[in-house]
Amino acid sequence: MTNVERRLTRRDFLKVFGGGVAASFMGLSSPQMSSSGTSSASETYAMLYDNTKCIGCNACVVACRLWNGRLGGRFPFLLEDRIGPQEPPEEPKIDEHHFLVIVPHPELRHQDGRGVFQRRSCMHCVEPPCLYVCPTNAIYQYKGINLTDYDRCFGCQYCVIACPYKARVFYEGEGWGVPVKCWFCLDRLEQGLYPACVSVCPVGALDFGTRDEMVAKAYARCDELRAEGREAYVWGAGEEHGTNVIFVSDVPFEELGLPEPEMRVPAPEAYPKLFLERGGLATFGGAALIFLSFALWRRSRIIKAKVKEIPRG
Repeated sequence: MTNVERRLTRRDFLKVFGGGVAASFMGLSSPQMSSSGTSSASETYAMLYDNTKCIGCNACVVACRLWNGRLGGRFPFLLEDRIGPQEPPEEPKIDEHHFLVIVPHPELRHQDGRGVFQRRSCMHCVEPPCLYVCPTNAIYQYKGINLTDYDRCFGCQYCVIACPYKARVFYEGEGWGVPVKCWFCLDRLEQGLYPACVSVCPVGALDFGTRDEMVAKAYARCDELRAEGREAYVWGAGEEHGTNVIFVSDVPFEELGLPEPEMRVPAPEAYPKLFLERGGLATFGGAALIFLSFALWRRSRIIKAKVKEIPRG
């Protein structure tokens, strides 16, 4: 990934949000992605979001809708299918109109006193719970991106229910429907461009590259924050329940409403744990049922034997 200087003044922000945004969609100003690295880790895409830098401008939300809401776009597309600026939602929520939202947390403050904002979108889980519940194998992974084969999907919505981040929404047409979500703007990646949201962030709160690069940058940013005397937390960088959207924050993630660890456990990991935790109870219940059945059977045999012993007049 080429290094790009993204520190802009507030005056520059208007320029970025105006001409720069439109130009980046045409592939004129978005930074090119490097092709260095051949190992599997270096071929896995990942995004870094640093909420200590985010100013809640919603440029990323608008950029996402501009790119993914265009007429004739590849799946997944947003409901509008139109070109033009789209206003961010008044109550931020991922839906068929928004693959990502920026949620304000007015009750919280960063340790430097600024307001707190948090990105919400598909997290592209390393072991996605949605993948394991799909009955048609329509969900698959490509270089760390969780994608859906819409020729296989028949709209059962199991993945919508399984997603711990509530990032999948159901796109319902006339007589059909499919779940849609963020797809890292794969069509842009194929052109050597950043995802639309990353290409327009005026303060460098978003970054994109390989997973190894983003994890390293996340921990480096944490070192910077701690050097300033601030707390620092990383979400998704670990292999266990990891995600390919990695968060950096100086506010505990529990306060930002991210899911508990139990909600992020995929089915192959959950089944053995469920058996170990509930297996004893199930075994005891099964044994008790067998014993009860035997006792009832034996009681019926005794009653029949006693009935035969009754003298008949």
